[in-house]
Amino acid sequence: MNVVLKKSFIVTVAFIFVFAFGTLSKVQAKSSQQGAPVENKWISDGKELGQWWKKNAHAYSPTPTALLYHLEGNITGTLLTGNVDADIKKGDTTLLLRKEYFSSMTNLGLTSNKTEQNITNKKTDIQKRDINQMFAYDITDRISAGLGYMWKYDNGLYLDSRDTYYIGSTFSFFNKPPVLLKVGGYYGYEANNFMTDMIKTDFPEVKNQGKVIVESLTPFHLRYNSTGIRFMENMTLMLSEKVIFLQAYDHMIYFKDSDYYHWTGSLTMQIGITKTISFITRYSIDYEKSRLGVQIKDYFDDVRLVNKKFPNDIVWKNTALTMGFNFSL
Repeated sequence: MNVVLKKSFIVTVAFIFVFAFGTLSKVQAKSSQQGAPVENKWISDGKELGQWWKKNAHAYSPTPTALLYHLEGNITGTLLTGNVDADIKKGDTTLLLRKEYFSSMTNLGLTSNKTEQNITNKKTDIQKRDINQMFAYDITDRISAGLGYMWKYDNGLYLDSRDTYYIGSTFSFFNKPPVLLKVGGYYGYEANNFMTDMIKTDFPEVKNQGKVIVESLTPFHLRYNSTGIRFMENMTLMLSEKVIFLQAYDHMIYFKDSDYYHWTGSLTMQIGITKTISFITRYSIDYEKSRLGVQIKDYFDDVRLVNKKFPNDIVWKNTALTMGFNFSL
């Protein structure tokens, strides 16, 4: 079993664990502690506290001593048929736990993008996997310390694995509804592993009359490792009881070479349908300028010197507009 399959297996098992934990905890809390206040339970969904996962632990006095849990996620999908067949699915789930001032957030994401151009019989299969595990401690009602680990796989970026470790703190500029705003700064270390064999296949040497004009593309480093600074910002705007606007931003800059960086941003509108299900629409941006990306651009420029009509090029920014459903337990 190769590394990708192993990590995909880990993600799948983690998804099952998250859903199982949320379901079993909910059943146990209802069956054995029905009607008991939060302070008399050892585990609780904390519904009596409102949306506690969006608030600092110091917002409550006294601080709940029960192990609080919250499970939420969303799923979106697109199916196209005709000259181009496309099957696009995206889902993620988040498990939040809190014991007094200590919190844990586990986020898992999966994206599958399969397309087939029937006229040319050309197929693409883009797969993405994300894991984010973060631990935090609320020091005051505005300041929290945190550390965490992130893993990413994206064959569309030839990224076999990206391991990120970070430690830092967040500050809440607004910590009471209807506006919640957090900004964080973290020191991090990131290791990038690229799909070398796939890169050699997709970017072969170019010959002209038997002479090699452009060498095949081989990454300078199988791994690109660097420390860096990571900025994170999250805002929640509660427009009404059922309508919520969410905004998020995450930016990583490498110390090794500040020319390389990546960031993501998103705007989400969430409209409640029932107590547990909401309709969501989201606009997201993924911007990635990596050393490998610069090499690919240079390769295309060299090929274009031989073939001026060569159409390929690299784009640093990817955007998506998605619609789907959010669940909250």
